[in-house]
Amino acid sequence: MEHFKKIVLCLISISLFTLSIPPFHWNFLGWIAFVPFYIVIVKSKHRVSDGLLYGLIFGMILYGLAYVGIYKSLPLRIMGITVIILFQSFFYASHSYFVGLILKLVSKKYNQYLMILLNWVVLEFLSNKIFFGFSMYASMSQYENYSLLYLAQYMGMFGISFLVITVNLLIAHGYLMLREEKWNTNGIVKIGVIFMALIFILIGFEVNNQRIASKQIETSRQINVALLQGNVSDLDYKLGDRNFSYSDQLFAKYLRLSAQSLESSEVDLIIWPETSIHRYMLRLSEYRNRLLQFARDNQVAMLVGSQDFDEMGNQYNSVFLISSEGSLEGKYDKTRLFPFTEKAYTAARGELELLEWQELKLGINICFESNFPEHSAQLVRQGADLLCVLSNNGAFGLTRIPYFTSAFSIFRAVENRKYLIQVMNTGISQIITPMGVSLKRTKLFTEEVVHFQLPLKASGSTFYSLYGEFVWWILTIVFILITVSLWFRIKQNRRIDTLVNFLRTSKGEDNFV
Repeated sequence: MEHFKKIVLCLISISLFTLSIPPFHWNFLGWIAFVPFYIVIVKSKHRVSDGLLYGLIFGMILYGLAYVGIYKSLPLRIMGITVIILFQSFFYASHSYFVGLILKLVSKKYNQYLMILLNWVVLEFLSNKIFFGFSMYASMSQYENYSLLYLAQYMGMFGISFLVITVNLLIAHGYLMLREEKWNTNGIVKIGVIFMALIFILIGFEVNNQRIASKQIETSRQINVALLQGNVSDLDYKLGDRNFSYSDQLFAKYLRLSAQSLESSEVDLIIWPETSIHRYMLRLSEYRNRLLQFARDNQVAMLVGSQDFDEMGNQYNSVFLISSEGSLEGKYDKTRLFPFTEKAYTAARGELELLEWQELKLGINICFESNFPEHSAQLVRQGADLLCVLSNNGAFGLTRIPYFTSAFSIFRAVENRKYLIQVMNTGISQIITPMGVSLKRTKLFTEEVVHFQLPLKASGSTFYSLYGEFVWWILTIVFILITVSLWFRIKQNRRIDTLVNFLRTSKGEDNFV
């Protein structure tokens, strides 16, 4: 019966967290979503392995619901999703296990909670490095909380996760104190002081945020962009791979949308999504000549996602910049490849490069590169004025992954205080302001052309784009050192227990002093 109650609490926590992250809009639930989960873990502290089990169950259900609906063959879908779910569930399992250890080894309550919070954000940071970037971070629950999002320019999405989990942990602690009748004035005062400290910190950041915003320099650079969302399904791409005539139809579709974008508005830059038609468009003359001719005839620049290859036969996932004079101005090759599938047939470039157009430096993210904060931060450190995310989410089908990647793009814009343009083949395409406000947002699986006049500002780099990665690596190292010291403490305690037991058995219990 006890196990059943704990599983029900995990399901409640999963439901609350699910409703707080995309595509839902109940952000306030994020502040209480993990309370039932922590109650389960704390109650399992006497059997640490139980915490590991409940964490694994929590993660498997949470990620299982997110990944159902990926467009692949049934055997590949079952095998691939199972592997991904197990990998991602390791986050919650390891966190639960660590919480149990901390509760047993650390005596002071608030030292316990500080270690638990540090463990959470370090695991988020490492999971972003190790896994596939599609992790569900606690900060995702605040992707529309504009009064809090600005903090990402100082601490990134991991710092916002720290705040969210802090509130959840304090509420869980208060509930357990009340339930166990250990509530006292001292406990109330301590929790109240922590909440007040958080409020004052947030006010201080907001004051500094307004000061920075007032110093931003308006520039004369305004560009009219057109985003093309062709809504080409994964099945259409597969047909285009096998049939050149079908591929020609897809190419004609994007040319038609490009022409349509010029009819109703002045356009300086047209953007096609990642691997727009699954052909080497800038290597095959029948496609390349028509693209260059279109740009030249209409005096419009173009960003086009296309496959490419080099003289050694290496294939790349690339984005080409075509000038309004109809010439190739630059190319960006994807540097971070999706594990297993994309790595099997595509090469990756080792260095990031900006694309320059009319004295404007474009920082490119292809597909899930936008899931990784350090990618955009490095582009900004190199001088990027505008961030662009070109993606093809058709293969993810009716999952929540397109919503997750759109939320990540919001954080990338705020972390670096830059406008961000996101163009996805099947959606969601959007314009995001430096404050994280999503403008001109499209729906999934619709064919749309989005126009926007982009007012650029000279804002430089943020604290996070300059130092964010370094700070989180330092915190990770500190946490690892503390964990190692705890491990030695466990080993030492075991040696002492072994020695005591040996002395008891050799001298007898009655003679042992």
